[in-house]
Amino acid sequence: DTAGLDHRVLRRYLAYLDTRGYARRSIARKAAAVRSYLRYLKRHGALEQDPGRSLRTPKGPARLPRVPRRAEATALLDGVAEEALRAAERDEAGEEVDPRDVAVLRRDLAVLEVLYGTGIRVSECCGLTRRDLDLGARHLTVLGKGAKVRRVPLGEPAVDALRAWLEVG
Repeated sequence: DTAGLDHRVLRRYLAYLDTRGYARRSIARKAAAVRSYLRYLKRHGALEQDPGRSLRTPKGPARLPRVPRRAEATALLDGVAEEALRAAERDEAGEEVDPRDVAVLRRDLAVLEVLYGTGIRVSECCGLTRRDLDLGARHLTVLGKGAKVRRVPLGEPAVDALRAWLEVG
């Protein structure tokens, strides 16, 4: 029932979350969800006024993501590359190797090389298609935030990893 829903009720809800020990960022995220839901209700005629329109929440400190150090990134890339190479060598030697395992290892290496070598976002990498790759020109076309399209150069390790994956993937 939305009859008694007003700004004061929403503020009490946020205060309740604070007394329960929720972090400021968690409270801000929950408030954003409530505001979005109230906008939906108003748009669909369930509410006459949107009480969440003026609801403000204190923001917590913005945290930057932890960036792996060069040695960590190198160890990760080298580890996946060595594993993919070992699987391919076992396959060539006639040992029983699931081709899907080889394809997955090569895919993982290609994704890591692209992410590390280009600096694109994970969401941008997930949205890439074969048409976005131009291995001959060594670049890829990325659809980024705000539907902005940009062309990003690919380094040799990323191009090699992508070619290897496309051969078996």
